[in-house]
Amino acid sequence: DTTFARLIYALGIRNVGEHLATVLERAFNGNVERFLNATREELEVIHEVGPIVADGIVRFIQDESNVAVIRTLLKARVQVLPPESAEEAPDLFTGQTFVFTGTLERFTRQEAEALVERLGGRAALSVSKKTSYVVAGPGAGSKLEKAKELGVKVLSEEEFLEMVE
Repeated sequence: DTTFARLIYALGIRNVGEHLATVLERAFNGNVERFLNATREELEVIHEVGPIVADGIVRFIQDESNVAVIRTLLKARVQVLPPESAEEAPDLFTGQTFVFTGTLERFTRQEAEALVERLGGRAALSVSKKTSYVVAGPGAGSKLEKAKELGVKVLSEEEFLEMVE
C-alpha cells in the first residue's frame, strides 16, 4: 500500500518533488486515473503548478511506457490509499510558506512542517522574501533576524496554534 503522493514522487517525473506530489494528490483527490488523463490546462490551474511543471507531467503521461508501468503496479495490487479527507485537512494555508526556527514545545519541527503541508501550505528551511510566516521558539537565531530584516511576519508557537485551531 502507498499514497498517491508517494507513487507520483517515486515515478521520478521531472520537477515533481515530494511537496508537489502532495499538492497533486490533493488536486486529484488521490485519483490516479484522473491524474493520468489530466491536460496541461487542468494542471496549470493547480496552485504551485506552472507551465514548466505542467509540461513535464504531460510529457510523462503521454509516454505510453510510463502509463504502462503505473497500470502494471495497480494491477499487481499496489493499492493507492485515499488522501485525508478535505474536512480533516482544509486548505487553510494554501499559498503560504512557513519557516520554523528555535525550539518548539508542542511539536517536533517535522510534525509542525507536516501540519502546514496537510493544511495546504509549504514548509521551507530558509527565510526569503517569499516566506509568509516565521514561527519562532526559544533559541531562534539567524532565521529570526532575516525575517525581521525582510519584514516577514513572526509568530510565536502559540500564535501558530491559534491559526491552526
